[in-house]
Amino acid sequence: MESNKAYWNERARKNGHTGWNDLVIYYYDQKVRLNTIDYILKKTMLNRGGLSLDYGCGSGDFSEVLSKYFSEVIATDISEIVLSSAKKNNKNSNATFVAFDDKIFDNDYDLILSITVLQHILNDKDLEKLLEKFAKSLKEKNGKIILLESIAIDEMDTMENDYLKIRSKKKLLEIIKNSGLTVESCYDFYNPLSKDSLKFKKLYNNIFIRILKILSRLDVYFMKNFLKRVIDIYVGQDIGIIYSESTTKILILKNL
Repeated sequence: MESNKAYWNERARKNGHTGWNDLVIYYYDQKVRLNTIDYILKKTMLNRGGLSLDYGCGSGDFSEVLSKYFSEVIATDISEIVLSSAKKNNKNSNATFVAFDDKIFDNDYDLILSITVLQHILNDKDLEKLLEKFAKSLKEKNGKIILLESIAIDEMDTMENDYLKIRSKKKLLEIIKNSGLTVESCYDFYNPLSKDSLKFKKLYNNIFIRILKILSRLDVYFMKNFLKRVIDIYVGQDIGIIYSESTTKILILKNL
């Protein structure tokens, strides 16, 4: 766990966040993810209020979205550096940012959100134990978990390295069931690196964007903000739900 903590702190120190290393991919994908989670919450959260958990909150972008739908948001991350950024980014929200601690599971949550976190838990039993904690801390009535994860469509596409484990759909569903949860619904989610992501490719190959990306590497703060603003406008309200088989999925879980 400590080695993982050092890894994520270093990524946060280097990039200012714990997402994609490439700024153009990061800004584009983050905006699409935020739009999509907002879209799902708008559809499913008919009665606003209650308590939510942003597990692996990163720079706090999703905590800000959650704060529109819930009276209170608890957000947690393994990296103290990125948590510090999240607090600065959410000064006026109803989110509380805390370090990873099992005490967060003493609450009864209406919703738990976790974006590309589970794929960094390498041991299957550790993942099952975490999902069991999720299950036990959900409200019995209408409590939900929203996950966004990379999933191998078949066993041949599984992969593992020191910090990432892409499980097969079959294996992940088995772990989910063993933890006392079931899948209520599943959405296929786009991948910016897919050959079908034509809008992203058009942006990425744009000469103006390439120049902005180079200037952003010089650590000119306003240039990074300008690049982000340009990409946010380009993405607009686009969401990432697609209607073909994808290796990235959004799963909505509930207790068995």
